[in-house]
Amino acid sequence: MTFNLAALEAKLGHVPGGRALTQQVTYAQFVIDRSGSMLHLTSKMEESLQAQLAAMRSAPANVEYRVGAVPFGSRVNPFTGWVHPSDQPQYPCTANLGETALYDAMNDAITRAEAKLLEEPDAAHLIIVITDGYNNHSLLTSTGLTTRVKTSMASDRVTVVVNCPPGSQ
Repeated sequence: MTFNLAALEAKLGHVPGGRALTQQVTYAQFVIDRSGSMLHLTSKMEESLQAQLAAMRSAPANVEYRVGAVPFGSRVNPFTGWVHPSDQPQYPCTANLGETALYDAMNDAITRAEAKLLEEPDAAHLIIVITDGYNNHSLLTSTGLTTRVKTSMASDRVTVVVNCPPGSQ
């Protein structure tokens, strides 16, 4: 489960969300699947998350990140709040929180990004979903989520990335 932030920026030619490399702030939300089906992937999730945070800590001076997490299992847990990656945030990846409300968790992150855009319209938003892709406990449908993702990404301010670790089905 490798995530290379520099490669993503190079591929896009800008920071996530379509902004130029002179972007002031990129808000990155980690949507962390802690449902029972992720139990055997805990160490891989932790490795990926730590690698991504390390990449953000070593970002060029003109790219500043603020990070937060949306953990979920059968329900979406409270958002952790925004911090700088250098604050060494600790986001538990232990799994066994029941069923999987993946679509609801992604919707929660998109809603937060859209609200933050009203406060800071020039900011970019990166939503990084760490999951095996299962969903069996969301109120939102797959069609509803697809619409939300397409609409938010069309704004050119939000990028959604889904990481499925090796070993997930």
